[in-house]
Amino acid sequence: MRTAIGAYAALAAAGLGLAVASGCTGGRGKKAAGPGHEEASAPATAERPPTVMDPRPINKVTRASGLVIEDVVVGDGPVCLPRSRVLLHYKGMIAPDNRVFDSTEGQEPLEFSLDRVISGWQDGLPGMRAGGTRRLTVPPELGYGSKDMKDDQGNVVIPASSTLVFEIRLVAVK
Repeated sequence: MRTAIGAYAALAAAGLGLAVASGCTGGRGKKAAGPGHEEASAPATAERPPTVMDPRPINKVTRASGLVIEDVVVGDGPVCLPRSRVLLHYKGMIAPDNRVFDSTEGQEPLEFSLDRVISGWQDGLPGMRAGGTRRLTVPPELGYGSKDMKDDQGNVVIPASSTLVFEIRLVAVK
């Protein structure tokens, strides 16, 4: 479901969108064991995009901006920095019903510079390790704000003032 990627590529050029596609391989991650968390039967890999995630995160942080950062799988690769170039898979959903508006599932991962995406990603990805999976709940002010986001055909993909939920699997940090 890449209906919105054309719009995102244009937004990326303006410093607002997600990015452009590119292929690569990456590291592995593992689910951390702990209270209420069982060892995952199959670790996350670069070949397997994120699917339905365990609703119980390993670590959850809510920033003053309203951004919610939840680590679901802690990676063991290089750490993402604020201006890193990253390769990742993601699924974007609109809260509260988690309707999927875009996904890289079944596609090549996206590669882009972190300073070329929405503020919610710029604030929510640094500190994440390659091979990890993170869920970001992005308030409208850190996403696309009060503007409808449309695809190439003019259809509204993300309504104005939407809270967005992203499931992100960081494949590599370059």
